[in-house]
Amino acid sequence: MENLSRRGGQNAQDDNSKRTREQLAERKDTLADTVNSLQQDLEQSARAMGAGSQGQQRAARQLKEAADSLTRDRVADRIREGKQSLNSGEQGAGRGEERAIERSLNNVSDKLQTAEQSARGANGSSAEACLRGCPRACA
Repeated sequence: MENLSRRGGQNAQDDNSKRTREQLAERKDTLADTVNSLQQDLEQSARAMGAGSQGQQRAARQLKEAADSLTRDRVADRIREGKQSLNSGEQGAGRGEERAIERSLNNVSDKLQTAEQSARGANGSSAEACLRGCPRACA
């Protein structure tokens, strides 16, 4: 976004800038969809692990907190809003918003690492497998 904004002062309507904006818009759509899927997966894993051991319950709470932060911070919505700003030619206005989205995603990453450490604690192998998406381990 920043590179596109810098080039915007030169000639924002050239074919290369237009192609770059289109590619970035597609990537933003994909990222927003991925964030929505991640949120759903985290909620599902948290529910599945909630009845497990104490370590699994702690990991489940941390997964739920990560999912809740994606909702609270409206990460997917804000990514899509950034796409709209991009399409309307307002790249420069989105820099702060892009950094806020990055901070939100880094926060979720930290929460997931904490959940993984909790899962490795008590009865770690099955809890960790559940975090990695193995449904039999969550049962």
